[in-house]
Amino acid sequence: ERDPLIDVVGEAENGIAATDMAEEMHPDILLMDVSMPGLDGIGATAEVAERCPDVTVLLLSIGNKPHEVAAGLAAGAAEYLTKGASANEIVDAITRYGALAHHS
Repeated sequence: ERDPLIDVVGEAENGIAATDMAEEMHPDILLMDVSMPGLDGIGATAEVAERCPDVTVLLLSIGNKPHEVAAGLAAGAAEYLTKGASANEIVDAITRYGALAHHS
């Protein structure tokens, strides 16, 4: 939110709300937490990929579990980031994919 290149348009408390918001708002980038109540981030990523293929999903997780990374990417995530990543790394990923969305 503090980066002038990033405009946060919403925040969802669970995977179902995240998919509904993505369908309603069509953001360029959706930063999705893997661990959410109800529909988890990987399931929500698959839903977003199906319902809103123009929305780029970046998954964010506490760990770097190979099976989780593979499942997230297979579900349609463009990138998998860990919560241990620096704020700059996360902002760089968001702005990189945001720039790609505006040039495609």
